[in-house]
Amino acid sequence: MGSGHFASRPAPPVAPVTASTPAPAISAERLRILITDDDPIQRAFGSAFLEKTAGVVETAESGEEGLKKLEAGAYDIALLDIDMPGMGGFETLRAIRANPKTRRLPVIIVTSREDVASIDKAYGLGASSFAIKPVNWTLLSYQLRYVVREASGR
Repeated sequence: MGSGHFASRPAPPVAPVTASTPAPAISAERLRILITDDDPIQRAFGSAFLEKTAGVVETAESGEEGLKKLEAGAYDIALLDIDMPGMGGFETLRAIRANPKTRRLPVIIVTSREDVASIDKAYGLGASSFAIKPVNWTLLSYQLRYVVREASGR
């Protein structure tokens, strides 16, 4: 028998996604997106990329601010971090699902957490999808379109 070692080929190089990466052709429909994340870099980078690829982006730096914006506006989807000071993402998601106005809003959790307990908790509280940081913004732009399409029954 063999020595127990597996031969493998090195993975092909992958070009990093940057704010200057060409936008994928997703759809002519522009979504209204709310990004709630306490990290200003995540908010800025997400806004820059998703405005090119998916729609109009607004941001909030806390769960409290995110809930206020959701109550005042009409969004197609929300991206929500879990770990934020004050009202964290789980509590924010619980409040989104408890509000009749936002109950059916698609919410994608975008976090650096990738443990099973966090994933299970997010889906248990009503998350529509889950994405892990560092974010592949191209993939996420397609993912959010899919989630919105499925939520709307199209």
